Amino acid sequence: MNRIKWVNQLAVLMTMCMMLIGCTGGVLEETATEDVQMRDLLENKMQYVSDRTQLVTLIDLLPMPAGINHLTTTVETSDSSNGVAVDYEVFHYDGISPKGYIEEAPFFRSAVILLSLIENADFVTYHLVDKQSEYPGAEYSYTITRETADEQLGYAVLSQTDSLANFELLLADIESKIVEMDSPQ
Repeated sequence: MNRIKWVNQLAVLMTMCMMLIGCTGGVLEETATEDVQMRDLLENKMQYVSDRTQLVTLIDLLPMPAGINHLTTTVETSDSSNGVAVDYEVFHYDGISPKGYIEEAPFFRSAVILLSLIENADFVTYHLVDKQSEYPGAEYSYTITRETADEQLGYAVLSQTDSLANFELLLADIESKIVEMDSPQ
C-alpha cells in the first residue's frame, strides 16, 4: 500500500515537472538563441571595415525588424574617417508613421552594435527605400557616429566587446537608451 502511494506521488511530481518544462520551454529556447547570436556577433568582431565578407556576415547577424530586407553594403573610407553604409528596402514595416517618419530604434541598436564590433568604424549609415504601397519610393536615411554612440551610452562602446558579459551589458544599455529615447519628455 505504501509503495502504491509513493508511485502515485512520483507520477504527480513527474507530471508537474513536465508541465513546468513545457510552459517555460519557449523562454529557455529564446534565451539560448539570443546567447548564440551574441556569441556569433562577438566572434565576428573585426578590426577594419574593409573586410567586406566579414562585414556582410556581421550585418546579417544583426537584429532587424521583419519587413526590412538587406540589399547592399558599402564601405566608405577617407583620410579622416571610415564607415559603413547599408542599404535596405522596406516592405510592410510597422515602424513607419502616417507622416512618413521611420522608427529609429532598430537602426540605433544595430548601428551601436556595429560600432562596438568594428574597431576602425567611425560611423554607420542606413539608407532605406520604401516599397510599401502607402509610401512607394520614399527614402529614409539614418546615421550615427561612434562619438554620438559613446555620448548616448556614457562610455566607449568599443570597450564593451572584450567579453560576453560586457557585451551583454552593452546590449542592455542600448535597450535602456531606446526606452529613454521613446519616452515622452
